Amino acid sequence: MKNLSSFTNRLSVRPALEHENLAVFPVFAEGAPGLSYLLLEEALAAGGFTVGEVGAGSVPELRVVNDTGRRVLLLSGEELVGAKQNRILNSTILVEAHSEIHIPVSCVEQHRWDHGAQGMRAGEVAYPELRRLKAEQVHAGLRATGRHRSDQFAVWRMLEERLQRLESPPPTSPMNALYEQHRKILEEAQRRLPWPAGASGVVAAVNGNIACADLFDAPATLQRLWP
Repeated sequence: MKNLSSFTNRLSVRPALEHENLAVFPVFAEGAPGLSYLLLEEALAAGGFTVGEVGAGSVPELRVVNDTGRRVLLLSGEELVGAKQNRILNSTILVEAHSEIHIPVSCVEQHRWDHGAQGMRAGEVAYPELRRLKAEQVHAGLRATGRHRSDQFAVWRMLEERLQRLESPPPTSPMNALYEQHRKILEEAQRRLPWPAGASGVVAAVNGNIACADLFDAPATLQRLWP
């Protein structure tokens, strides 16, 4: 707790960047040391990093092989697209170099269980309400069983409610359909809200209410993830 208190004392929040009903508050951390690692997309592009099914397939877990020679940071809520169904990460995980592990995930494509692309690719990041629901469930699971598991049916219910608002809901109910439907709006927001140089964290508010927050060990990580 002392280390955490020392870290939070070095944080400062600057005035918001604003676009329509979205306000983005940059967070700065003085003297953050920073680790060396690749992010998911960087690791996949580098080669030697693969994500796939465990054996014949298990909904709540995937197999990761990291032969990149570098650590790889996987973020809670990041989407992995392909294999038998699309998933999102249940927890943030730093995968050691030259290692193989199973990672805890939740399905975000309810009506498909067949092999698409063999190698999974990076997709979107779960929207704030879904991240919050999943995080609450994972924390409860950790307390009860020590496992990073979500309530899969609750995840599907929330996602299905959001997808039903689309004009033409896709048959397999994938989360990324929400982002494709609003691609132009998202691209305009990205253009209007450039990364604030030196920031290593961000707090986002919608209509004046805090929606989500992310804080990383170095500004370079936030810069790479900003889009």
